[in-house]
Amino acid sequence: MSLPQHTRIETIESQLGISSEANFEVLAAAGSTSADAAIITAQWTMVTGADGAKGVALPAAQNQLPKYVLNTSLTANLLVYPVNGGNDNINGLSEDAAFTLGPGKSGWFVAVSGTQWYTPDSGGNLLTTTEVNLLDGLLATAAEINAVCDQSARGAIERVSDAILLTATELGGTETNTSFTFPAAGAIFLDAWVNVTDNEAAATMVVGTQGTSNDPDGILASCALSTAGYAVSTRGALAGAFITGSDPVSVTSSGDLNSCEASLYIRYLELVSLS
Repeated sequence: MSLPQHTRIETIESQLGISSEANFEVLAAAGSTSADAAIITAQWTMVTGADGAKGVALPAAQNQLPKYVLNTSLTANLLVYPVNGGNDNINGLSEDAAFTLGPGKSGWFVAVSGTQWYTPDSGGNLLTTTEVNLLDGLLATAAEINAVCDQSARGAIERVSDAILLTATELGGTETNTSFTFPAAGAIFLDAWVNVTDNEAAATMVVGTQGTSNDPDGILASCALSTAGYAVSTRGALAGAFITGSDPVSVTSSGDLNSCEASLYIRYLELVSLS
């Protein structure tokens, strides 16, 4: 079963218990322990300033919705701590010990008990037996895990892409496909943002799609690349629209921007079959 193209985005977000505006924050990494790390308060957190030592801290695991954390640094690890002094753990780590989120990585942190967070490994290491057992009924039943994790039973999964790197190859002055394509089953585009890491005076770009949807500025109708940091941008006409499966995301820059570099992030609902 698939959702019709005219399905309103507000209805899907209500079914999933998410908000496209209220549950998002940009948070600067801080401190060096769970006691002085920056505290996560939203469901979706984009973290800046990771340097391998600074970090963020999750709230107490008790009665928490899943938390999505994105490390925007492409060169440094981000430390993600459980709440300070709350007896909470992440995966098989000890109390107050940090989970390492790799450069440009992101992950869901799911509370499977009142003191236990679980997240897939985002640094490239294999899970330990203790961590695997967290999803094997020792600390949570299958029903409990499905209640907080399995959004597929409701027809859609909300996702944020990994960092889509934009360099001189993509910013050459003509519409060029990026490394990202929408899922094969189709998706509903929600939002996009750009982190400019190497700016260029007066430079701009638009972001859109090729393929069936074919809207060159449908994702971002305007985006300034003239200042380093998170760019001032305007969402395009595809916001809230159904995008046909496997359509590639494209960028068109205002000229041949040899010295400019940025990272693009796409937030969308991936449609899945109901079983």
